[in-house]
Amino acid sequence: MKVLHVGKYYSPFEGGIENFLSSLLQSQAGSGIHHFVLAHHHKLCRQSDLSTRDEAQVFRAFTLCRLLFTPIAPFFYFNLRKVIAHYKPDIIHVHMPNPSAFWLLLLTDARDIPIIVHWHADVIASRKNFLLGIAYFFSRPLEKKLLEKASTIVVTSPNYLESSIPLKPWHSKCQVIPLGLEVDESADSTNTENYWTSQDAFKVLCVGRLTYYKGQEYLIHAVSMLNNIELIMVGTGKYESKYRQLIEALGCKHKVRLFGHAEQAELLSLMAGCDCLCLPSIERTEAFGLVLLEAMGASKPCICTDVEGSGMSWVVQNGETGLVVKAADTPALQEALLLLDADREYARQLGISGHQRLNSFFSLATVADQMARLYNQVMINSIHAHQK
Repeated sequence: MKVLHVGKYYSPFEGGIENFLSSLLQSQAGSGIHHFVLAHHHKLCRQSDLSTRDEAQVFRAFTLCRLLFTPIAPFFYFNLRKVIAHYKPDIIHVHMPNPSAFWLLLLTDARDIPIIVHWHADVIASRKNFLLGIAYFFSRPLEKKLLEKASTIVVTSPNYLESSIPLKPWHSKCQVIPLGLEVDESADSTNTENYWTSQDAFKVLCVGRLTYYKGQEYLIHAVSMLNNIELIMVGTGKYESKYRQLIEALGCKHKVRLFGHAEQAELLSLMAGCDCLCLPSIERTEAFGLVLLEAMGASKPCICTDVEGSGMSWVVQNGETGLVVKAADTPALQEALLLLDADREYARQLGISGHQRLNSFFSLATVADQMARLYNQVMINSIHAHQK
């Protein structure tokens, strides 16, 4: 079976969708499923290239610029047509949001190939970027056409499925398959480099791009007013200078640190050394929160927020594998941090339960098996449809 993935970017670009897809392809290597990835080049104005990565062929299309978080690739239509003609996929697996995928609607070569739409997130026009809402208004008809054409729509959580307005007409062909994470039970987390200033403080890790919807400013405010709490924030982004100024203004440089980009080994070490992970996102742009699974893999309790429709509060079970608090609420974050700091045995038990939940529902092997069964079912349905 040959599967063509049409994505926004691909590894080594680091993002939740890209990291998951890379892991999925590695997990399915040798299973009889052969993957090809067509994505935009994550480096602007670089020549298109074809390479082999994660046991798959990967074509990165020339990308001229980015507009409203969208890569503009002037030759993507021709790249897509050529790949379909030469690779002859049995299934096209589209990862949304990605406006370049709309070119599939114009390709006659793709007319009889079943399409799986992997709905990672809605396009959300926030108060921070109203232009995105205007652009989405004009692209929405094409999105509807693609959803109508899709054989199956994959959604990462029941929460997101129920809250997504664009998906409401298509619930009958939606299927929940969560993101997954490789669980390495043999990993040694005892020898970790010490990135923390105080060994006695309750050590909080926050991982994610420094941007408005991640809600890191509420966490910074919360930690600035607490004693015996230390916070390390991993990630880069356009809000980095704003957060540095905020940390300076609040006088909490001694307990809040912007770490910047972390290599995988550094991230594993930071995760192993922390007492909890906090994901304080404030919008449904945070559709799932893959980093929550990474924390659960390290047996760390999670603090996340109750953003309506986000999968965060489904991944983390409040009071069982972590704490779910009100979004955009500094006092709520403070209360959760104080609770875990005061009862560290409770925090440890939450982390153990989180690890068990990861093994039961979110292991990469489980998710890869669900995806393989979906591919097979879509192929069977397609064959039956052509026989009629």
